[in-house]
Formats: sequence, structure tokens, C-alpha cells
Amino acid sequence: MGPPAIPGRFNSPWLFGKGWAKDLGLELGSASNMPVMAMLLHGAGLLLLSVLADRLQALPLVFALAILAMVVFNYSNHLFTKRGQTANATDAGYLVAVGLVLSLVNAFL
Repeated sequence: MGPPAIPGRFNSPWLFGKGWAKDLGLELGSASNMPVMAMLLHGAGLLLLSVLADRLQALPLVFALAILAMVVFNYSNHLFTKRGQTANATDAGYLVAVGLVLSLVNAFL
């Protein structure tokens, strides 16, 4: 599966999920406990990012800088809210992974 499968991998209990949830003060539950609006906005963000990756296919450095800017803004926002280091690193790694996957998919399509 493409990028939408990545959130499940990064936040699953067998990889980073337990530390991520602990840092956020959340309890891991079933899929029915997921906030619908957050998931819809996440999907919309991935769609917009994939359009950006497609438009910037000839300018990979610009796309990499856009991903880096997102990571820095996201990380600083999490520092304001005093989230734990595990949650911050997991979210930053997720954004980098999404950027890499979108870049690779666009390179081969």
C-alpha cells in the first residue's frame, strides 16, 4: 500500500505506538476509537502533499526543502505543547518517510 499505510505502521504498538501514545497521554484502543475528523484531515493533507510532489517532480530539492520546513514547523509546534521526545521523533520521522515515499512513487510513475 502507498503512503496512507504509513501512519498505521508508525503508530502501531509493535513499532512506535506505545511510546508515542504514552508521550501524548493517550491509551491505544481499537480503530473505532479514532477521531474521524483528524483522519479525514490527515488524508486531505496527504493528497495535497502528493499534488505538491507531482508538481515539483522536476525540482526535487524544492520538495525536500518543503518537507524539511514541515518537519521543523511540526517539531517546534510540539515543543510548544511540551510533547514527549518519542512522540516528536515519531511524527518527524513519519513526515520524512511520507516525503520519501511520495518522491519515489513520483519518480517511477
